[in-house]
Amino acid sequence: MKRTWLSYGFMLLVLVTLLLSLTGYLGRFSFLADLTAHFKVHYAIASGITLIFFGLTRQTGWMGLSLVCLLLNLGAIVPWYLPAPSAFPPAFSPRTLKVLLSNVNYENRNVSALVDLIQEEEPDVVAIVEANEFWLQGLEPIETTLPYSFHTPRSKVFGTALDIALYSRFPLEMEPVQSVRNEKDFHLVATVNIPDRPLLVAAIHPPPPINRTLFNQRNRELNTIGEYIRQYKNTQTTNRSAIAIGDLNITMWSPNYHRFVQTSGLKNARKGFGILPTWHADIPFLDIPIDHCLVSPNIQVNQIRTGRAIGSDHLPLVVEVGY
Repeated sequence: MKRTWLSYGFMLLVLVTLLLSLTGYLGRFSFLADLTAHFKVHYAIASGITLIFFGLTRQTGWMGLSLVCLLLNLGAIVPWYLPAPSAFPPAFSPRTLKVLLSNVNYENRNVSALVDLIQEEEPDVVAIVEANEFWLQGLEPIETTLPYSFHTPRSKVFGTALDIALYSRFPLEMEPVQSVRNEKDFHLVATVNIPDRPLLVAAIHPPPPINRTLFNQRNRELNTIGEYIRQYKNTQTTNRSAIAIGDLNITMWSPNYHRFVQTSGLKNARKGFGILPTWHADIPFLDIPIDHCLVSPNIQVNQIRTGRAIGSDHLPLVVEVGY
């Protein structure tokens, strides 16, 4: 069969897609390789398109390569849609808690959209990242139902001082977490003093891994919080639970994400609910899941979903759990 330029274009597409699908597994060693780990859905779509093309043009060898690439990526996507096992026996009725996360984008001025969303959802705990003074003042109306709060000054990002803020219906108690190398804190960790069942909440926003320095900082931050949560669970005499929530600037397909999960012993609340992409909210079909809620194994996730857009480049996450 005589090949056309179109055929050569699809050959190049499947080869590049397969290469990028594989390089992501080397993400522990290179920030560039790590960046390629986050687009499993897009690789699956691309390989599906090439599979159809090579099937229609009866190019069986290239069709087989496309199928391998498709299955490789589907193997990383499909498990997130499979039901997660229950954390409790059927007769057990756990306490319920609703948590809302939002990366507001410090350039976004639509604070009323988030206030309205919080008032409608009525969460028990709210974690805000990329908050500046404008946002902290604008969120004062939610303090009538979420009267307890902390915010931690962040290092300057693009010339702007940003905070992580935590609001709660229940009293909060700050937890000291020692950062390595005297780096700025990229987290706020507190105990939510719910009666009879305190809950550790770690709100996290490590830097985006767009170069080697920031890549290493993000990984150190995830390791710091992962180790703290592991030690916290191992040293507590009572059965207390933990939640890590935030814009982690990482997807579930990065080897560095897997290391964080292994260190902390947490599970992703997305399991059984789909991949739920959150960023970039303004670019449909190109968004990826980098905002996360991870919970202790003894916490049952009743629901997790993205909230409506609030003008940020991130969609909020709304999580309902029982524990």
